[in-house]
Amino acid sequence: MGQRSGTSTRWVVAVAGVCAAGFAALAVGLVVQMVSYGGPTGGAHGPWMYPGTNPIWRHALISHDMVLVVSRAGDTVAPMVLVALGVLLSALRRRWLPLVATAATLGFLFVVITAGKGHLEVIPWTSGLHSSSLSGPATTAAATAALAAWMLAGDLGARTALWALAATFTLAVASTQLYVGHRVGQVLVSLLCGALIFGVVSLVGNRCRGRHGADAPPSSRV
Repeated sequence: MGQRSGTSTRWVVAVAGVCAAGFAALAVGLVVQMVSYGGPTGGAHGPWMYPGTNPIWRHALISHDMVLVVSRAGDTVAPMVLVALGVLLSALRRRWLPLVATAATLGFLFVVITAGKGHLEVIPWTSGLHSSSLSGPATTAAATAALAAWMLAGDLGARTALWALAATFTLAVASTQLYVGHRVGQVLVSLLCGALIFGVVSLVGNRCRGRHGADAPPSSRV
């Protein structure tokens, strides 16, 4: 049993490590190529940056299709995976905490992103904001990826690899937001909002787990 668990952990570490390396390479490549065209500082949309006379390797990673896929992975696929994960973990553990944490995270994301884009009229200061004030994909990726790593780390025994995967995935999604016209400051604020949402949910979750989790193993199971 212990040998099987060790083998499973090694597989998780290997897969998560490969994916993390891929996301890291993608993020670095996108940022380097964007910087070469002045995109991050100028907030220019990707297709308008390139003069058309430079070799293709200067912008090999940056394309509308590439950015669309990675960006949608952040604001659409990641929440869907998180919901499925929350339902699965709650069913397997017969506890409500994973599902409640997922619902709380998605609820906070909806409010923060809506307010950050100036669409929540009940908050006075949001009236001056516009659709590019906050990056939805970057905010969502930061919160959902961190929560997924937090929920899985105890069971899979690959804490470092899972957190590395969450961090590099978030950075890859955030880097694509420079392509669509967000400035560096806007992307950083978006990541901070996502991190704060995760921080609040995980803090409350840890307290609930400590109070009612006497049946949970010491591996920080959610």
